Amino acid sequence: MVLFHDRLGHWNSKRQILQQMLDMDETDELDAPLVINLAQTYRELGRYGEAEILQDKAIAQLLEQEEENNLDLYDCMADLAMTYKQQGRFEEAEDLLSAAIPGFKRLLGSENPSTLSKVSNLGTIYEAQHRWAEAAALFIEVKDTCQSILGERHPFSLTSTGNLANVYSEQGRWKEAETMLDKTLSIAADALGPQNPITIRTQRSLANLHAKKGDIRRATKAFEHTLSISEEEFGDDYPETIEARRYLGDMYHLLGLYEKAETLHSNALTKLELVRGMSHPSTISAANSLALTYKEQGRLRDAEQIQQKTIQQCNSAFGPLHHMTLHVQLDLAAIFMDQERFEEAEDLIERILLQEAQLHDRYQSLRIDALAKLVTIYRCQRKFEKAEKLGIEVIETRVAFQGDEHPLVLESKNNLGSVLMEMGKLSNATNLFADVINAKEAQGIRDPVYLTSKYCLVAACTAAEKWGDAVELGIEVLDMARRALGTGHPTWIRAADHVLFAYGNLKDVAGFENLKGQVVEAKKTTWKEISLDQIHVFDTISLVLVQQESWTDAQEIEEQKLNMLRELRGENHSDTVVSISLLAWICEENGQWTKAEKLKLEVIDKNRSILGPDHEDTVRYMEDTVTFYMRLGDLENAEILTLEVMEIRKRSLGDSHAETIRTMNFLAAVMAARGKHIEAQRMKEACHLLKLESAS
Repeated sequence: MVLFHDRLGHWNSKRQILQQMLDMDETDELDAPLVINLAQTYRELGRYGEAEILQDKAIAQLLEQEEENNLDLYDCMADLAMTYKQQGRFEEAEDLLSAAIPGFKRLLGSENPSTLSKVSNLGTIYEAQHRWAEAAALFIEVKDTCQSILGERHPFSLTSTGNLANVYSEQGRWKEAETMLDKTLSIAADALGPQNPITIRTQRSLANLHAKKGDIRRATKAFEHTLSISEEEFGDDYPETIEARRYLGDMYHLLGLYEKAETLHSNALTKLELVRGMSHPSTISAANSLALTYKEQGRLRDAEQIQQKTIQQCNSAFGPLHHMTLHVQLDLAAIFMDQERFEEAEDLIERILLQEAQLHDRYQSLRIDALAKLVTIYRCQRKFEKAEKLGIEVIETRVAFQGDEHPLVLESKNNLGSVLMEMGKLSNATNLFADVINAKEAQGIRDPVYLTSKYCLVAACTAAEKWGDAVELGIEVLDMARRALGTGHPTWIRAADHVLFAYGNLKDVAGFENLKGQVVEAKKTTWKEISLDQIHVFDTISLVLVQQESWTDAQEIEEQKLNMLRELRGENHSDTVVSISLLAWICEENGQWTKAEKLKLEVIDKNRSILGPDHEDTVRYMEDTVTFYMRLGDLENAEILTLEVMEIRKRSLGDSHAETIRTMNFLAAVMAARGKHIEAQRMKEACHLLKLESAS
């Protein structure tokens, strides 16, 4: 029954049976394999504290026997080390496993599978700390020994080869990793069958490699195949199936298919909470993935709510000083950044950095990731010098830690290039983007980072007013992004924004209309959630149409943009109010007088509510509406609104202020135009007296 529940991933049922077996054991002798099996089951459930208590008790009992060369003791030590690893206590895990391995070598020999499995586990501890070279050295040792003794078709040999390939993948050694995984997959499928968990895991590793190389669509197909096999062979609730579902959700996320990603991440989260518990790392990762999908959908409140709950789970399971807790907090900072809550994001990242410095096992990649986000925050806050200095530090640190051409190093170069572009250092920025492009092309990779570099070059061309270059390169980026990611992806939308702006400056009406049509069609078919990128591209279309004096088309586009802003930003956001104002002006130019008047009065009401009735922006817009009424010949409403402006001027600036007197003179002119000559004359006389008083 234990093996049955283990195969199906029914960890709670397995735990109950093992606990009963342990409770029924009335002998004084410790059943170490049973204790280890139960501790491993607790780990699968994310109940690390209970696993640790059980293992500590077993080790203490074995130490009391004062037996030299006690294999059970070494087994329990090695298993406790893996509990420490899951808790993020890497230094303790490494020390304990390093102390146990010599015992295995002495009692069983260096080439015994049990010894090799412990050496491999030490490699996974190095891997968890991103100590790739040390992990690779151990995995090579295990792989070579296994293949020599057991043959390359043995499950242990296949697993050790897959471990090494995964490290090569992380090191950016794509070709070696792919060759190794292709061979391993072929052997595993032949020797073990396509439904074997080792075969499925190898397929998943190969799919991950395709994703790292930027071939997202190929990776997606591989994950879809893996999920189909897992569902058919093991069922919906098996851990391998749930993991496959989560990985496929990550691919849909990268493709901008956020609804599909949400469905898979939500399903995986629900099942993991039941199968592994709320505090298991896989459950926390699934919740984190769902929150990040909500973030990309613009559902920032939902994303924040999930992330806050996930942080609570991390604090409860691992404590505040744990790398997973800090990583989840770092993703919360990214959500704050999308909400333009830059100060809160900055404060949170500063706290994360302080906590990271207190970790028992320093987690270098966490600190670099946090600093990289600070670069973006400083750029958005227009603190360009700080952003530039920190961006250089991030690149240098990553190069030392990960190598010159690691994907994250190249991504950091893109970020620094964006900072330099904002500072007007276009030549330096362009050089950085070109470095990334050249490195990716040399590796044969066309991933999102490569596309971002290409897009950034388009942005640099528009900043330098090289409109022809912007169009030529932009069309290339649009085509690549369409094929790789789809027209709903932010990269395609951002590239379209720059190309449309360039077309406008080139006065290339045909090119502009063609791309405008593609954007409008994408909005209907592939844009599932409203984003700022979508609003920006519609803003650019509206601007170009205004320049072309295509008022009817401009009105239609601005209306769509306004609807998006109302939904994303809310009725009273400043961007929404500006859009209403712009739409009112476009309607005015288009001869839509009634609609223009309604919109102008709406802007006045919103400014009164948001800024206050006496705010200068409110008054200026009231004066603008007076001009509109004068243009229509609606002198009555012009007089009413000017009289209101005059009262505000008197109240806020005083009777003798120049602006007050100017408004009074204008009001007199309106009165005269309406035939109210006596009132107009009185107003002029009052203005004259006020001028004399102010002069004296």
